Amino acid sequence: MVRKFLCAVFCATALAGLTSCDGTSRDTPAPRIEITWLGGPTMILEFNGFRILTDPAFGDGDKAFTMGDPNEMFDLGTGPTTKFHKRLTPFPELDPNSVDLVVLSHAHEDHFDQTAQAALAPTIAMILPVADTGKVAALGYENLDGLGWGAARTFKVGSG
Repeated sequence: MVRKFLCAVFCATALAGLTSCDGTSRDTPAPRIEITWLGGPTMILEFNGFRILTDPAFGDGDKAFTMGDPNEMFDLGTGPTTKFHKRLTPFPELDPNSVDLVVLSHAHEDHFDQTAQAALAPTIAMILPVADTGKVAALGYENLDGLGWGAARTFKVGSG
């Protein structure tokens, strides 16, 4: 009885290696996604040649970007005092024209800094929270897709 069980397990395992559940050969390379961390909140996600840039913060050095200090108390009537913030890791080279889509988690300067705003074309496709579309449009960006809570978008990439 144990022999029949083991034979069934080994045969099933061997057959599973020949095809996948959808009947395609296992010799077909599996889709891959490559994720490259560029420092801070910024990453490149690449899938079948489609490149997604997350939270572009391109500034470098001790004066990487300016914004208020999120840990500082301030008068609501006058607003926060803006100051320079440093980048903790050097920013690697990136050709902004090699990016197909930008995904912003939010439009604060620590996730979309002044250097990135100057480097990215105003026509680049951008997905961001719907609440930030007005602020980013005021910077001159035209191809904005604001997502509401729980909304999703699907993109066809490569040959898929």
